[in-house]
Amino acid sequence: MKNRWNRGFLRIIAISTLISACIFVHWIPTAAAQEAPAGTTAKDAKEYKVSSTLAGIPVVLLKGNHYERGYAHGRILKDHILDVVDNYILAKTHPMLYLAMLRNLGKRLVVDKGLEEEAKGMLKGAEDAAGGKFQSAKLPEPFTWRDLLALNTYIDYVGTNCSSVSAWGDATKNASTQGKPVLVRNLDWSLHRALLRNQVVFVSIPTEEGLLPMVNVGFAGFMGCLSCINKEGVGAFLNLGYSNRSGSFPPAYPFTPSALALRKAVEESGAKGEKEPLSRFLKTLTDTKRTGSFIIHAVAPQNGDKDPAMVIELASNKHGWRDASHDEKIEANYLIATNHNRVMNAPKECRRYAAAREFAVASKDEGVTLDSMWQLLSTIKRSDTMQSILFVPSTGEFWLAVRSGKDGKMTDKEKTNLKKLFGF
Repeated sequence: MKNRWNRGFLRIIAISTLISACIFVHWIPTAAAQEAPAGTTAKDAKEYKVSSTLAGIPVVLLKGNHYERGYAHGRILKDHILDVVDNYILAKTHPMLYLAMLRNLGKRLVVDKGLEEEAKGMLKGAEDAAGGKFQSAKLPEPFTWRDLLALNTYIDYVGTNCSSVSAWGDATKNASTQGKPVLVRNLDWSLHRALLRNQVVFVSIPTEEGLLPMVNVGFAGFMGCLSCINKEGVGAFLNLGYSNRSGSFPPAYPFTPSALALRKAVEESGAKGEKEPLSRFLKTLTDTKRTGSFIIHAVAPQNGDKDPAMVIELASNKHGWRDASHDEKIEANYLIATNHNRVMNAPKECRRYAAAREFAVASKDEGVTLDSMWQLLSTIKRSDTMQSILFVPSTGEFWLAVRSGKDGKMTDKEKTNLKKLFGF
């Protein structure tokens, strides 16, 4: 994992939050704030368990309203959440100062009411699984629901790297792909065993109007999105961005964590039958105040002559986006995203981008296959690649391989599809 600004960042956070600790460390939400919404049945459900596995990691079904889905998350993954906090996050900073930072951040977050209810449900589910308080062994106080929301800011100050490539139309004219959009993605983040052993595939089936079922390849306790796909075939994948407009952390203004903003955009895009779901996705994603710098690779099923993919560059106070026409060296329909901006800043080359471009040029005549796209991930991987994904929006085909928490090696890919994942 790479610090966004410098290696001393957490020391700066520690100093800046030490004064805040006196104010926030004893803040506890009221009893009313932690009560379940009227009519909820989450705590009365018959069982909470891992539904299946994919590429060796748990598949967890989260079904119902926000509170019920949060409750299932906390109830099933209580120990896994604590493992991430105790043995990964708190291995990097002083527990008391980290708690103070969480309490400070909790007051600055701007999220939908539904996500607040989901955090409250997660807390209650974890408390029920624990038979009482939900508390880290390294922290002096139990978690609050605001703390669980604040955990989602982790990606805003310590970011992933990552790379992704999408292809469609003349680039996928091979008989096996038939012109359909295809996207492949490497999540480059960390080799820490506590993170590797707590990877999860979440299958979310919301009951609220306007939200779509979604597959989210993430981590225990993480409500946001790094790699998400909804039932209509809209997928979005987050990369770290190298931008001089990244801003500071924590920002001086209320903000929405990038991973939660990405989740909202994926859950809502296509929910009302939009003919151009990527336009809705772009608007929803960029209608938030944020900090940091990120590159988002989004893809959808082909719709007429519209490009079914875009790369969005986000910074704290600006955004831009690009399509296949922005790289004149590639004649076919490809989009490549690594970590350098190519719209908001002058493009910089890197080994992974250059290798993906070379692949695109070499595949011009015959077009790519699913297998050749998957093999490309091996060419552009990093030493800290921990997840590899292939997705075909129009068919729902989905391949996944992850770095195992047991031996630290990449698993063999496992193939499935959205219909099967949503069919629980």
